[in-house]
Amino acid sequence: MELQTYNSAMTDTPIVPIPQVDIVALCKVIEKITRYTQKQMAQRLGVDLSTYERWRFTDREPKGNAVARLFVLREEIEKEYKVSIPITYKENQ
Repeated sequence: MELQTYNSAMTDTPIVPIPQVDIVALCKVIEKITRYTQKQMAQRLGVDLSTYERWRFTDREPKGNAVARLFVLREEIEKEYKVSIPITYKENQ
């Protein structure tokens, strides 16, 4: 089997946008289920309260390990509270 390489000159290849998880919606759902305050959420995620507030109230979003911790927290909450927390995606911008 021959491997195909990417050719940047290929203009007929459609570009499919990758959907982005709505982090704010996920945080709000977890807060509602657990009744956590924003301070408690920040503590569970291992970030400063000001950092968590920036995620919730501005267009700043967590990156790398912080995203991973948020999804781990989601799984923990689902098990602990016996609920299913949906993942919602941002609309294409």
